[in-house]
This record gives sequence, C-alpha cells and structure tokens, in this order.
Amino acid sequence: MLVAHEKIRSPGQVAAVYIGGDGPDAGVAPALAARDKSANVIFLTRPCQNDAPCAAEFRGSKRFSPEVIAAVGTALDTLKKQHNFYGFNLVGFSAGATVAALVAAQRSDVLSLRTVAGNLDTAVYGRLHHLPALDGSLNPVDVAAKLLPLGQKHFVGARDKTVTPDVGNSFIEASGRPDCLGLTVIDTAGHTDGWVDIWPDLLEQPLQGGC
Repeated sequence: MLVAHEKIRSPGQVAAVYIGGDGPDAGVAPALAARDKSANVIFLTRPCQNDAPCAAEFRGSKRFSPEVIAAVGTALDTLKKQHNFYGFNLVGFSAGATVAALVAAQRSDVLSLRTVAGNLDTAVYGRLHHLPALDGSLNPVDVAAKLLPLGQKHFVGARDKTVTPDVGNSFIEASGRPDCLGLTVIDTAGHTDGWVDIWPDLLEQPLQGGC
C-alpha cells in the first residue's frame, strides 16, 4: 500500500515527487517537500514503509526488489493519469533515494533526479553497517551508467555516519564518468539534520549528468 500526499496547483505540468526513508529518517522527506516551491509537489510513501502492511521479506532482503520498484512505478502511472502530468522530478532521501534512482532508470518521463543522504550503493552500505546482503533486491550502482543522460544532483552530509560519502562516491565511480557526475558534500549536514533549512538553496544548484 502506498500513500501520496499532494499539493497540486498546475495539473498537466511536471510534479516533484519525494520518496523518503524509514524509522528516524521518515520525517525528513516530507519536510523537504514542504520547502519545495514547485507548483506540484507530492510526497509518496514507499511500499512497506513504517507500518504499512506487507510480507516480511519486503522489509528485509527484498526491500528494493523489482516488485517494490514496479509498485512505485505503478503509483507514478496513477498520479500521471489522474493529473495529466507529462513528467516527474524525483527526490529521494536515504532509502528513498535507492528507490528513486532505480525507478528513474526504468522510466522515460523522469526529468531529473536528486538524492539527499542517499543509499546509492546497497552493497557498500551493507558492508559499512555489517548487514546481510540484500538478496532479491536491486542496487542503484548497477544502473549508474544508464542514468548518466539524466540531469541529477546527489547530496551527502559531511557529518553523516549512516550514509557516508563512500556510499555515494561508489555510485559516481560506477557511472564511468566522474568528470561529468559528482557528489556534493554539505559540511553542516548529518544524516537527518541540517537539510531542511537549506533545501530551497540546494534546489537552486545546477544539475549534473546529461552526458
């Protein structure tokens, strides 16, 4: 089950869609969305996020499985049809960034991708935190090169001990074009702190990629 919280002022245009994290991370993406001045802004919950009912494996080894990514894609299709959107600007926070990157790689109507404290390499993240491998899940690092034509921006906090710059840099290296795509490190930010107040300014930073 997915839930969309919507601010729609210009049907038929583009929507900014925010996808968030879990547990202590859950409040960050909605707070970022609230600072976004775009005409159409949507916060979309992930499958199995927080207390949403689902099978246990989709909270564990299959949390980024093809089925999960397909479910988010179906939600975007529903929103697109309902409001006649012609495209989406995706913003993912933490685990939501994992989903946003994987969804973006499968769609032609994603116009940009931004991630904040994003888990963009689940293998590196798992080793960092001594977690079991996510068998049955997809990993954004495997689609990094495919995403190169897309305008994107990836932010990580210098004080983030949950998603360290190593996680994002692995994604940048996997793209094969670190000269074209980079990781922007924000000195004042941790994992959940330091993002909301500066988010309008970060949204103004030029996108990379497109190569």
